[in-house]
Amino acid sequence: MEFISSRDMQILDTNCEYFGLSRMLLMENAGKGVAEEVMKRFYEGKVQIFAGSGNNGGDGFVAARHLKGFDVEIFLLSKPKTELAIKNLEICRKAGFPVKEGLPEEIDADIVIDAMLGTGVRGRLREPYSTAVKMINESDAFKVAVDVPTGLDPDSGSYEEAVKADLTVTFHKAKPGLAKAREVCGEVAVKDIGIPESFENLCGPGDVAFSYKRYEDAHKGVHGKVLVVGGG
Repeated sequence: MEFISSRDMQILDTNCEYFGLSRMLLMENAGKGVAEEVMKRFYEGKVQIFAGSGNNGGDGFVAARHLKGFDVEIFLLSKPKTELAIKNLEICRKAGFPVKEGLPEEIDADIVIDAMLGTGVRGRLREPYSTAVKMINESDAFKVAVDVPTGLDPDSGSYEEAVKADLTVTFHKAKPGLAKAREVCGEVAVKDIGIPESFENLCGPGDVAFSYKRYEDAHKGVHGKVLVVGGG
């Protein structure tokens, strides 16, 4: 199994957009991949998707559309904040999927999809995510984590509380923390979402954005020098 750090994956996501591979397409492929893994194991059933405000939630919205033959219900733990997540939630609403804000009184599902927090979130879980994790872990449903289980550090594998998934569906390459915390990841499925391996060897805006942090009081003398070599 090959691995990629969460930082390098963020850089790669940014660079993909620059090289013409849209993030919307990557999200579509990711969400479809989650649905495919569920449908390999189940033919029908009730699915409850717990979605956060970021692109992890967006992956969950896409998965909802691809779960053919399943009774799907979406719970928003917070309103989507990214353009991609907002767009895919809008599609789900127009398609007639039941979308509810907040947590259910109890989990009533055969399958729960954890699309709450992805690779960009670390540290102690806040509400309502902490309560959601407890509810999911106490349920008898088959638990599917999108990219990484909510609460798990994707690189170190550390956690205070995390979703104890039966299946983790991650994208492009596995994150290092998945191998270090098998007890909360369950089976790990790595889905190809269409990123050429050669893109990992190319530099783009993502490398610059994640290599240098500009402070509010910064000036041109503290961020190094740029050499431009141009042709005729």
